[in-house]
Formats: sequence, C-alpha cells, structure tokens
Amino acid sequence: MNFQPMDKSIGREIVQKQNMNDMLRCLAAQRYLYSSAKILFFWQLIFSTIVVVILSLFNLYKNISWMIAAYGSLIAIIDVTFWSSLIKKRKEKAAKIQELFDTSVLNIKWNNILVGEKPTDEEIFRYSEKYKKRHSDFGILKNWYSTKIGEIQSDVAKIICQRSNCTYDYAIRDSFSNGIFIVLVITLLFLLFIGFVKGFTLQSFFLLVVFPLLPAILLLFKTINENDASKKALDDLRSITESLWSKLLLDNKIDINLKAREIQDKIYLNRKNSPLIFDWYYNKKRKQLEKEMGFSVDKLVQQYKNSKNT
Repeated sequence: MNFQPMDKSIGREIVQKQNMNDMLRCLAAQRYLYSSAKILFFWQLIFSTIVVVILSLFNLYKNISWMIAAYGSLIAIIDVTFWSSLIKKRKEKAAKIQELFDTSVLNIKWNNILVGEKPTDEEIFRYSEKYKKRHSDFGILKNWYSTKIGEIQSDVAKIICQRSNCTYDYAIRDSFSNGIFIVLVITLLFLLFIGFVKGFTLQSFFLLVVFPLLPAILLLFKTINENDASKKALDDLRSITESLWSKLLLDNKIDINLKAREIQDKIYLNRKNSPLIFDWYYNKKRKQLEKEMGFSVDKLVQQYKNSKNT
C-alpha cells in the first residue's frame, strides 16, 4: 500500500491517511485476529482452569483422581500441540497488520528483517470482511490517532503518535494486571477456606486441593508475570520517547525518521509478545483511556507549538 503526499503538513497527512478505507481495513483485520485469539485464550482458560477446579471440588466427595489426571494430560497435550501455537500465530499476524497500519499512516520505513514480509492485500481483505460480519461498518475504528495531530506540520507528529500508543497500552495493562492479581489472591484464599472447612491435614490439603489446582494457579502467575514484563517494556519505551521529546523541543537536527523506526521496532515486538487482554475489559476501559490519551496528545502538541514560538 503506497500513498502519495496529500498535504505538506505531516500531522494533517496522518489524520487523513488513518481514515482511508485501506487503513481502516488494516485496523479491522487486526481487531478480528486479536479478538479470535482472545476467544481461543478464553476457552483455554476454561478447559485448563475452571473445569479442573470443578473436578477437584467433586473429588473432595468422590475419588476421581484418575479422571483428573487423564483430563489434565489430555489438555496438556492439546495445549502444547495445537492451542498455544494457534493463539501465537494469530497474535503475530495481528501485530504485523497493525505494524502495516502504523508504518503506512506515519510514513515509517518497513523493517523487513524484524517483521518479515508485509501482509498481503488479500489477507487484510479476508479478515476485515470477517470483522464486518460482527460490526456494521468501520466507523468505530476512525481517528485511531487524535485529530489534534493535524496541528503539527513536521515529522515530530510521528513521535507524538508513537508515544500515545505506548501510553494507552501501558495504562490498560496496568489495570488488567491488578485485576488478575486480585483473582489470584481470591483463588488462594478460597483454597485455604476449603482446607479449613474440610479439616484437611497439610498433606491431604496439598494432595487433594493444591496439586489439582496447580495448573490454574501457575497460569495466573504466568499471566501476571508476562503482563508485568510487557509493562516494563512499555515503561522503558515511554522513557525513551520522553527523553527524545525533551531533545526535540530544543534541537531541530535530530533524525526523527531514524528514531521513529527504532521506536516502532520496540512497539512491534511488544505487541507480538504481550499477553492478550479480553475485549470486554478493553471495551470497559476504552472511553476513559481515550480521554487520557487525547489529553496527553493535546499537551504535547501545545508544548511543541510553544517551543517553536519562543
């Protein structure tokens, strides 16, 4: 997908490009792929945790340890050979399509070594059409970046957009990580409550309660750790963009296109490797986070305009 410059102002060009049909199809395609990966992840959680919890509770009244062991082995095999791999592939494809959107809208050179070949037009059309089966149109995807960017004429607009990506993602992951931690604490307290009510010895408590539920506990710990790692990467990236921003306000000789590509590399890797966040949680937080991001962009735009007037 190639574009001819539509405006001398980089900011206005970004605002115009992001709402073109090809770009909206990119957003729709990546949204569908991420959503389908989240659905797979949801059922992975159900079968690997909730079902195990139910079986373990039933095992307190009737010995079905053999059934739990067989079921756990079957789920482990399916997870290793199919489930996790399919989720990973959909996440990577979605991240690559979103990378195409960013590099096209922000006019950043594609990194073929890191990302690989660009997604094909046929792929984007296929997945965006699947998105349309669930949504009437692409209206909700418009103005991915704040229209306030249109006030910036230089390449600095690219850095502002990239920083808004990092800020938005960090905020929702921080909130989600706290929610998962609460679920983990409740789960552990529930286990202790069962052991207390049933009067288990320490040995029977671990054999009948903890061990069967260990996969569920480990999955929660893994999700928290992966999310924290993603937050750390985003926090580091935010520090890099803030340091660069301070320099941009004082120096016009910085190679912004080179810096933008370096930042984009880190954004892509984080999207590719970050754990999934369920759509219902994302939708719940979306409006507030968009307000915060809009406020942040407005502030940066004003800072830059003031620096040019002094």
